[in-house]
Amino acid sequence: MEVDDLNIVLLDLKYCERCGSLWLRPRGSDEVLCASCATQITKLRVGWGEKNMPLVLRTTIRADGESREVVVICGEGGNA
Repeated sequence: MEVDDLNIVLLDLKYCERCGSLWLRPRGSDEVLCASCATQITKLRVGWGEKNMPLVLRTTIRADGESREVVVICGEGGNA
């Protein structure tokens, strides 16, 4: 194999901004979610009429033996 036949892909180590896992993304990419979380987010957004509609997450928080259901709304902007 000649050196000219090699295809080199540069990667960056990145943490997922949703679950915190470490993964590799192509250098220069602006992806912020691992493949698993990106798939889950895509499933949540299917059927939404507006592309810029904020992401809504309903979850239950358990602390000190109590459970509370909360709704988290993520709009545009913010810094990770």
